[in-house]
Amino acid sequence: MWISALQAAENPVKRISAKELSKGPLKLSADETISKDHGRVIEAAGHVKVKYLMDNGDTLESVSQFARYDRGQGLGEVWGGPDALWVSADPTQPATRLLAQKIIINPMNSELHASGKVSVIQTSSTLTAENVSYSNEEKKITAVGGRPEFTIIQDEHHTRISAQIITAFTDTREIHFSEKVRGVVLLKNDRSPVP
Repeated sequence: MWISALQAAENPVKRISAKELSKGPLKLSADETISKDHGRVIEAAGHVKVKYLMDNGDTLESVSQFARYDRGQGLGEVWGGPDALWVSADPTQPATRLLAQKIIINPMNSELHASGKVSVIQTSSTLTAENVSYSNEEKKITAVGGRPEFTIIQDEHHTRISAQIITAFTDTREIHFSEKVRGVVLLKNDRSPVP
């Protein structure tokens, strides 16, 4: 009797098809996908590809080894070497590549958090840190942990600035460096490089 009661209390696990995973703004494919808690939680493993169309028209696409999406909480996460690309609906904004050990997205609040050796790459600039958070509502990226560093590589100069906290505002293209700021600018000219 105790075993049958335990079995009845377990959440049913259901394998789901790619067609079922492509409903609404979330598109997901993987070697293996399962649905738990009556479709509330979706887990994926092996060659995971996720595409999420946000309410503002932006898209976030990623590839990784694992993914989990909790419809009830509205949270998605990818891990196992995720490589993500955020493409803005605004054609004047360049795409942003995001590398990390784990990425958590909260599409309902337009927020993203990446952790573990994070690199945010956009055209000629790169932001690196242990943790990076993005709020689309505030248009703000915050990098903390490890040794946050902002690097710009262009033909005429290379700039590298580190600080304990780096905050970038995507709408105004301003960057703020807080606490223990250090920087190096390497200029190039026709005569000789200046370190």
